[in-house]
Amino acid sequence: MLAPWLLATLGVRLWTLRSMDMGGDAAFKWFFIRSWRADNPWVYDHHTARFAVNIPAWVFQQLLGSHPNVMYAAPLFFSLLQIPWLYAIGLRLGSVAAAVIASIGLLLFESNLIASSQLLPGIFQATYLLAALHALIVFAGEPSRGRWLLFAGGCLFAAYLSLVTTVYFLPGVALGVWGVRRKLLDVLRVCGVFVGLVLLETCAYALWSPFRYGQFQIIARTHTNVEPTTFFGLFSRFAELPLEWHIAIGLWLASCAALLQLRSPAARLPFCLVASGLFGMAFGIKHLDPLVPALNFRTRYFDPLMPPIALCIGLALGVAVQRVGRRFASRSRVSKLPAWPIAAGAYAVACALALVCYRLPEPALLTQHRQWQLLNAAYAQDLPIVGVNRSEHSQRKTLRCVQWAFLRDDLLLDQGALKLTKLGKSQARGHHYYFLARSAQAADAVSQAIKRRACFLGVARRETEPRLDVKVHAGPQCEGLRGDAVSVRP
Repeated sequence: MLAPWLLATLGVRLWTLRSMDMGGDAAFKWFFIRSWRADNPWVYDHHTARFAVNIPAWVFQQLLGSHPNVMYAAPLFFSLLQIPWLYAIGLRLGSVAAAVIASIGLLLFESNLIASSQLLPGIFQATYLLAALHALIVFAGEPSRGRWLLFAGGCLFAAYLSLVTTVYFLPGVALGVWGVRRKLLDVLRVCGVFVGLVLLETCAYALWSPFRYGQFQIIARTHTNVEPTTFFGLFSRFAELPLEWHIAIGLWLASCAALLQLRSPAARLPFCLVASGLFGMAFGIKHLDPLVPALNFRTRYFDPLMPPIALCIGLALGVAVQRVGRRFASRSRVSKLPAWPIAAGAYAVACALALVCYRLPEPALLTQHRQWQLLNAAYAQDLPIVGVNRSEHSQRKTLRCVQWAFLRDDLLLDQGALKLTKLGKSQARGHHYYFLARSAQAADAVSQAIKRRACFLGVARRETEPRLDVKVHAGPQCEGLRGDAVSVRP
């Protein structure tokens, strides 16, 4: 039954893929991974420190190439991995209904859809945390199998190598493990593995990098744009979350009453994980006077919370359904039906809803492939690629993302290294425009092309959503834009 479930999820995810994130984080990671095969110097940055994201992406890059569409492979794979983990957790908790409800929640939750479409840490961190949660639940059912605590500690470290906010979940893990049999040794096992691996990572940075204090020192160097706030401001930030997150957190709070009544320590583990994560998101600070949060408050940092929240809601609904089922078991034949047909029907309805609500006018894979063809054809023929956003900062970021993610290796390779071309700057129609060209071009020539609206590609990232728009400006002066795989008419 699990195979059709996975195939249905994959089909929905492929059809509802969002365009590649053009904020720069994902594109920079992709270029950094591409540079592993070249002679580029190592870059120390909070993005390059995320080995639990970069290594899976590198594996898919080796298998499938560096086309920008391959950026979807790793996050999609990790999104699908969540389904068997949820199923295994449901079996362990004696409630497959909880796994079905949780999977449906993830399928219909837009933030999870976005996370599954981007080479960003959220979906990876969420999957590693889900694997750790499964290990802890196995231990809670069989406390004599202490090796599962070691495995959980390793999964937590992998989540930490995706995003350092994993430390917010550690108190919840410790509390949940303590609740199994009240043994300090159990807590020390799981937390000791995590802390020990973090110390080893820090020692490696101290030996082979300029950063003696490891990843936290790197983050402190790069995350410098966090604004001070007040104590009440720590809470008011939650109002910035989308409505779907308010609903999800509200349903989780409503489900807590049912979960706390359960005697099973395993059933309380997802609750402890979510409570600890939310507490860390609210009170994670790096400076007291003035009060400065540890990180910027971004919706995607909440992505790891969704699977355990969905599990909590599924468990609570499962308890309610069981109680109603027992009451009407003697009167109704429905309760005697196998569970799988009901689960399959519910999941099919959820898939249909996701396709109706979230499908785009044109699949992102097709759009991105066309853009890849256009951009490489223009760059190979030395036609300027012009940033047409109003903001000069957005123009520069857009053109950098084009180089990082869209241009082929053979066009960027220079003496064994992948070299980024310096951006030019031109002025036309009272505005400044940054542009990208394979060889040095006179700003006046690009300015004339912009004025004639001919012989260049205009690129812009939308401000309302992180996607790329590419517009061809061809004309009789350049007889169209022709490349190896594309011919574009004005």
